[in-house]
Amino acid sequence: MDEQSTKTEGSQDLPEYKDLSLPELFEMFPDDQAAMGWLERNVWPDGRKCPRCGYRYACTTKHPSMPYYCSECDKRFSVKIGTIMEHSRIGYQNWAIAICLIATCPKGISSVQLGRDLKISQSSAWFLLRRLREGWRTLAGPGLMAGPIRAD
Repeated sequence: MDEQSTKTEGSQDLPEYKDLSLPELFEMFPDDQAAMGWLERNVWPDGRKCPRCGYRYACTTKHPSMPYYCSECDKRFSVKIGTIMEHSRIGYQNWAIAICLIATCPKGISSVQLGRDLKISQSSAWFLLRRLREGWRTLAGPGLMAGPIRAD
């Protein structure tokens, strides 16, 4: 098996995060376009579709924040719509790197540290962490993230 990438259920082309440093993450996601591509492959594994109506044949547009247009429901959309990234001004690169960092830090990461790593404000990092934790709690279901929590 290739050491650089592994495939897990529900995700595509995920690297082996345990061995990646912060500079390597920035190399993997050099800009918002690369991170958007990675997020799209993971949010829409079966191809792009409108998050509002599910229509599969969306057109591309030149709109900077809403690059796709659904002719079925007459709405523009992006990969952020219908996800934890919705209504966020945080760029795709920061979302992708934060997902990798949070998923691999065994002791967690503070909003202050995440803000320093991504060169964003602490309040933006706090917002990002809150959204990611809420999203994972929703995915895990009510039973898995309830009750006493043990921490080091």
